[in-house]
Formats: sequence, C-alpha cells, structure tokens
Amino acid sequence: MVSQKEKEEWMIIIMPSVWDWVIPLKAIRNVKVFVRRPFVSGQQLTIINPGQLRHTRPINMRKSPNLNEIRKWFWVGLLAACILGCEASSDPNVYLKVEEVRTKLALDLPSYSTFAEVKELLQLRDDQIEVLENSQSPQGARRPQFNIFTIKLENIEIAGYRGDLALSFFNDRLESTWFYPEDFEGFANSLDLDRSALESRQGVMKKPFTRMWIYTDFQQKPYIGWEDVRLSQQKMDWIDRYA
Repeated sequence: MVSQKEKEEWMIIIMPSVWDWVIPLKAIRNVKVFVRRPFVSGQQLTIINPGQLRHTRPINMRKSPNLNEIRKWFWVGLLAACILGCEASSDPNVYLKVEEVRTKLALDLPSYSTFAEVKELLQLRDDQIEVLENSQSPQGARRPQFNIFTIKLENIEIAGYRGDLALSFFNDRLESTWFYPEDFEGFANSLDLDRSALESRQGVMKKPFTRMWIYTDFQQKPYIGWEDVRLSQQKMDWIDRYA
C-alpha cells in the first residue's frame, strides 16, 4: 500500500480518446512511471503498485460524451442554423416592398413607381416605348422574384436638353434612369454639380436617397444616371445571395 501523501502526488490525465488514460507515478524511489490501460469512464482508479491497476467503486463523474452523439448534434445544429438563415433571407416580400419615402430620379420621377404609373405620368403611348430588357423569374421558382424591365424613350426633354432616356424597374419598382443628352457637356454643366465627383465611383448623393453619376455605356456613349441607392443595394444583395 502507498501512503496518502504519495497518492496526492499522483496526477491522472484523461487523454482526448475516452479509452486511454495516462498516470505519471512518483514512486517512493522518485522514479516516474507511465502506465497505459483501457479506461472506463465513471470508475475510480486505485493504484496498488506501479504497473498494476484495478477498478473500484463508481464515483460521481460525468460520463464522457460519445463521439457519434457529438457528431449527430453538431449536424443537427448546423442544419437548424442553415434553415433559419435561409428563411430569414428569402422572405419574398423584402424584394417587393414599396417604401413610403421615395426619391426623385430623372424628370423628377419618384423611385418605386410601377411601370404603369410612369406610363401614366409621362402620357406614353406603346409605340414610344422600346423594351431593352425584360427578364422574368420562372414560374414556381423557390428564390424570391428577380424581374428586370428596362425601357428606352427617345427624344425626351429634360431641363431644355433633348436626348434618349432609359428607365429600369426592379420587380416593377423604378430603380434608376439614364439620360443621353444630345448636348452632353451643356447638360452636364447645367446640373451645377461637382464634375469630378459625378465621374467618381461614389457619384453625388442628393437627399433623400438619390445617387447621380456620369459614365459611358458599352457603346462608349456618355450618360448621366440617377438611382435610388436602396433599390440598387437590394438588387446587389439578391445577386450575392441567390445568383
């Protein structure tokens, strides 16, 4: 038998595997001995002499979790998080909502206007409208709607300058307008805005939510753009999330 003092010098370390344990022993002769044996959780180990072990009475020790059980609950938690995240981010009403506060685009057209509302405001005939894009989400799609409708109106006058005007609707809400004035420099100067800021990536913000900028399209034609930053950001969020 070993003394109580010697028992207090022993240290039991449970390894990552629940089937192994390591006990460094300080024998009377101060020789460190390592003993490896199968370990049964919930049992107290009593050392009889170096190299020999036996199991005695059970003690109140929390049982080590089973590896398969850990894996099961890990995947259950992960699946639940994915489901909740998808439900939170795929609410179709988010991409159809019409905000109460609107912002002015070209011709002072209010953002979030429907195509029918714009057609009525501008008193447009069907033969005056050229459709540039009309992409619709397929019927029964699981993803929220992503409908883009872009039209072009020719010979439109804005602030005394004539040119072509393009209008883009995201889910039937007016998001942006682009004006291609015949006298581009004259119209750009008439805006009385910082030209370098207009030509920058940030553009110029006008309250409450209008961003204006100058750019050239794929045909290298310069234009002045207006957009509601809320709708443009919402469209980019949809692309990042579902495209």
